[in-house]
Amino acid sequence: MKTRFLRFRPLFALLTIGFGGVSGAAVIDGVNDFLASETYATSGGPSHTGYASLSSTYLHFGFDSPEITTGGSSHFAIAYAGTVGGSTPGVNFNTQQPTINFSATLAFIHRLDDGYNAVLAWNGSSWNASSITVSTIEAGNFFEAAVDAGDIGSPAQLAFVSYMLYEGSGFESSYNVFPSDSFVNATYDPNISSFLTLSIPEPTTPLLGLLGIALLLRRRR
Repeated sequence: MKTRFLRFRPLFALLTIGFGGVSGAAVIDGVNDFLASETYATSGGPSHTGYASLSSTYLHFGFDSPEITTGGSSHFAIAYAGTVGGSTPGVNFNTQQPTINFSATLAFIHRLDDGYNAVLAWNGSSWNASSITVSTIEAGNFFEAAVDAGDIGSPAQLAFVSYMLYEGSGFESSYNVFPSDSFVNATYDPNISSFLTLSIPEPTTPLLGLLGIALLLRRRR
């Protein structure tokens, strides 16, 4: 049995490489391993970058921004995701509550002093705390988060938008949104006018060929 398992490992390696980015998994360790195709400009300019990807195992997203280092208890990173049956009104922060231009079913909230995380779910009439676990880490200017795909219904495709928010009275604003044309940077109580469509990547044609050869060789043994 041990020898048969070792012979099968190259095929397993091909499977894990071919689906959903880097092995189809999100390693939340503070090291930025997002692919170029998962990297997005934000409305805040070149010093602020957003990241998002969807695989069969994780929804993975984050930011690279000085705000991660300097943000305090009134600063938040927010992300909305959804398919159907969700809400267009977003979560209220002090006096800011966006209108979202897709049906959001989940809201991810991370306070930038690294003191609070939450996943809210839309129940048909309001946003409520859910039992979904989000893994997060801040490392210098880099922040990343991941949610198990099974916990959010294993979607093949998701609408997604993310941005930062300051809720201090008298200076409230929203900024660093991606996609970057969703609203004007540093706007008070903006509405969200665009979003990303995240999809599980398809395996490449060369990979499918290798998988076919590997399966054929295994059957001939």
